[in-house]
Amino acid sequence: MKTSYRSAKLLAIVAALVAAVFWTLLPDRHVHAIQDSEDFPSPFGLVRGQTARLTLFNNGETAIVGPEYRFLNGHGVILARSADEIVIPAGQFRYFDFDLPDPPPGTVDLYGRIQIRAVVGGIGNPDIKDLRISVEVFDNATGMTSFIIQPPPDPE
Repeated sequence: MKTSYRSAKLLAIVAALVAAVFWTLLPDRHVHAIQDSEDFPSPFGLVRGQTARLTLFNNGETAIVGPEYRFLNGHGVILARSADEIVIPAGQFRYFDFDLPDPPPGTVDLYGRIQIRAVVGGIGNPDIKDLRISVEVFDNATGMTSFIIQPPPDPE
Protein backbone atom coordinates (compact mmCIF):
# COMPACT_ATOMS: atom_id res chain seq x y z
CA MET A 1 0.00 0.00 0.00
CA LYS A 2 2.83 2.35 0.88
CA THR A 3 4.54 1.76 -2.47
CA SER A 4 1.44 2.64 -4.51
CA TYR A 5 0.93 5.79 -2.41
CA ARG A 6 4.55 6.86 -3.04
CA SER A 7 4.31 6.14 -6.75
CA ALA A 8 1.04 8.11 -7.01
CA LYS A 9 2.62 10.99 -5.13
CA LEU A 10 5.71 10.86 -7.37
CA LEU A 11 3.51 10.75 -10.48
CA ALA A 12 1.56 13.82 -9.27
CA ILE A 13 4.80 15.75 -8.61
CA VAL A 14 6.21 14.86 -12.04
CA ALA A 15 2.94 15.88 -13.72
CA ALA A 16 2.96 19.21 -11.87
CA LEU A 17 6.58 19.86 -12.88
CA VAL A 18 5.88 19.01 -16.53
CA ALA A 19 2.84 21.33 -16.49
CA ALA A 20 4.89 24.13 -14.92
CA VAL A 21 7.68 23.76 -17.52
CA PHE A 22 5.14 23.62 -20.35
CA TRP A 23 3.35 26.70 -18.97
CA THR A 24 6.58 28.74 -18.78
CA LEU A 25 7.58 27.82 -22.34
CA LEU A 26 4.32 29.07 -23.88
CA PRO A 27 4.66 32.41 -25.70
CA ASP A 28 3.34 35.49 -23.93
CA ARG A 29 -0.12 36.55 -24.91
CA HIS A 30 -1.26 40.06 -24.20
CA VAL A 31 -4.91 40.90 -23.95
CA HIS A 32 -5.82 44.33 -25.25
CA ALA A 33 -9.15 45.60 -24.00
CA ILE A 34 -10.94 47.80 -26.49
CA GLN A 35 -13.13 50.41 -24.86
CA ASP A 36 -16.02 51.61 -26.96
CA SER A 37 -15.50 55.35 -26.79
CA GLU A 38 -19.23 55.93 -26.41
CA ASP A 39 -19.25 53.98 -23.13
CA PHE A 40 -17.67 56.88 -21.27
CA PRO A 41 -18.42 57.95 -18.61
CA SER A 42 -19.35 55.02 -16.39
CA PRO A 43 -22.87 54.49 -15.03
CA PHE A 44 -23.64 56.19 -11.72
CA GLY A 45 -26.46 56.53 -9.20
CA LEU A 46 -28.70 59.58 -8.91
CA VAL A 47 -31.42 60.38 -6.34
CA ARG A 48 -34.06 63.09 -6.14
CA GLY A 49 -32.48 66.31 -4.98
CA GLN A 50 -29.32 65.73 -7.03
CA THR A 51 -28.37 66.97 -10.48
CA ALA A 52 -26.17 65.17 -12.99
CA ARG A 53 -24.16 67.69 -15.01
CA LEU A 54 -22.51 66.54 -18.24
CA THR A 55 -19.72 68.89 -19.32
CA LEU A 56 -18.22 68.88 -22.82
CA PHE A 57 -14.94 70.80 -23.15
CA ASN A 58 -13.29 71.58 -26.50
CA ASN A 59 -9.56 71.25 -25.93
CA GLY A 60 -8.74 71.83 -29.60
CA GLU A 61 -8.09 74.82 -31.82
CA THR A 62 -11.24 74.65 -33.96
CA ALA A 63 -14.92 74.63 -33.07
CA ILE A 64 -16.65 71.29 -32.57
CA VAL A 65 -20.09 71.00 -34.14
CA GLY A 66 -22.71 68.42 -33.38
CA PRO A 67 -21.73 66.15 -30.48
CA GLU A 68 -25.01 64.57 -29.39
CA TYR A 69 -25.54 63.66 -25.75
CA ARG A 70 -28.08 61.46 -23.99
CA PHE A 71 -28.77 60.39 -20.43
CA LEU A 72 -29.91 56.73 -20.34
CA ASN A 73 -31.32 54.57 -17.57
CA GLY A 74 -30.20 51.00 -16.90
CA HIS A 75 -32.58 49.65 -19.56
CA GLY A 76 -31.23 51.96 -22.29
CA VAL A 77 -34.29 54.23 -22.20
CA ILE A 78 -33.44 57.84 -23.08
CA LEU A 79 -34.21 60.12 -20.12
CA ALA A 80 -32.88 63.33 -21.69
CA ARG A 81 -31.12 64.25 -24.93
CA SER A 82 -29.64 67.21 -26.73
CA ALA A 83 -32.30 69.19 -28.53
CA ASP A 84 -30.42 71.55 -30.81
CA GLU A 85 -27.17 71.36 -32.70
CA ILE A 86 -24.35 71.95 -30.28
CA VAL A 87 -21.41 74.17 -31.23
CA ILE A 88 -18.46 74.34 -28.84
CA PRO A 89 -15.86 76.95 -29.82
CA ALA A 90 -12.16 76.23 -29.22
CA GLY A 91 -11.19 76.47 -25.57
CA GLN A 92 -14.80 76.64 -24.37
CA PHE A 93 -17.22 74.20 -22.79
CA ARG A 94 -20.94 73.52 -22.62
CA TYR A 95 -22.79 71.76 -19.83
CA PHE A 96 -26.13 70.03 -19.61
CA ASP A 97 -28.05 69.27 -16.44
CA PHE A 98 -30.39 66.39 -15.68
CA ASP A 99 -32.67 66.19 -12.61
CA LEU A 100 -34.78 63.16 -11.79
CA PRO A 101 -38.47 63.62 -12.51
CA ASP A 102 -41.04 62.55 -9.93
CA PRO A 103 -41.55 59.58 -10.00
CA PRO A 104 -38.07 58.52 -11.15
CA PRO A 105 -38.04 56.48 -14.36
CA GLY A 106 -36.61 52.99 -14.49
CA THR A 107 -35.74 50.64 -11.66
CA VAL A 108 -35.46 52.42 -8.31
CA ASP A 109 -33.56 50.89 -5.37
CA LEU A 110 -34.49 51.13 -1.67
CA TYR A 111 -33.10 54.66 -1.44
CA GLY A 112 -34.95 56.03 -4.48
CA ARG A 113 -31.77 55.95 -6.55
CA ILE A 114 -31.62 54.98 -10.21
CA GLN A 115 -28.56 54.05 -12.19
CA ILE A 116 -28.00 56.22 -15.25
CA ARG A 117 -25.20 56.96 -17.67
CA ALA A 118 -24.30 59.76 -19.99
CA VAL A 119 -23.57 58.94 -23.62
CA VAL A 120 -21.96 61.34 -26.07
CA GLY A 121 -22.33 60.33 -29.70
CA GLY A 122 -19.64 60.79 -32.29
CA ILE A 123 -16.69 60.51 -29.90
CA GLY A 124 -14.79 58.30 -32.35
CA ASN A 125 -15.16 60.97 -35.05
CA PRO A 126 -11.72 62.49 -35.76
CA ASP A 127 -13.32 65.93 -36.07
CA ILE A 128 -14.11 65.92 -32.36
CA LYS A 129 -11.00 64.17 -31.03
CA ASP A 130 -10.32 67.16 -28.76
CA LEU A 131 -13.63 66.82 -26.89
CA ARG A 132 -13.19 66.14 -23.16
CA ILE A 133 -16.13 64.83 -21.16
CA SER A 134 -16.92 64.79 -17.45
CA VAL A 135 -19.98 64.12 -15.31
CA GLU A 136 -20.51 65.83 -11.98
CA VAL A 137 -23.26 64.98 -9.51
CA PHE A 138 -24.15 67.69 -7.02
CA ASP A 139 -26.75 68.37 -4.36
CA ASN A 140 -29.51 70.76 -5.45
CA ALA A 141 -30.00 72.30 -1.99
CA THR A 142 -26.37 73.02 -1.14
CA GLY A 143 -24.59 72.91 -4.51
CA MET A 144 -21.98 70.57 -3.01
CA THR A 145 -20.40 68.14 -5.45
CA SER A 146 -20.92 64.49 -4.57
CA PHE A 147 -18.52 63.11 -7.16
CA ILE A 148 -17.01 63.68 -10.59
CA ILE A 149 -16.43 61.08 -13.29
CA GLN A 150 -13.76 62.00 -15.77
CA PRO A 151 -12.40 59.44 -18.21
CA PRO A 152 -8.64 59.39 -18.73
CA PRO A 153 -7.44 61.36 -21.76
CA ASP A 154 -6.64 59.48 -24.94
CA PRO A 155 -2.96 58.57 -25.28
CA GLU A 156 -1.24 60.93 -27.67
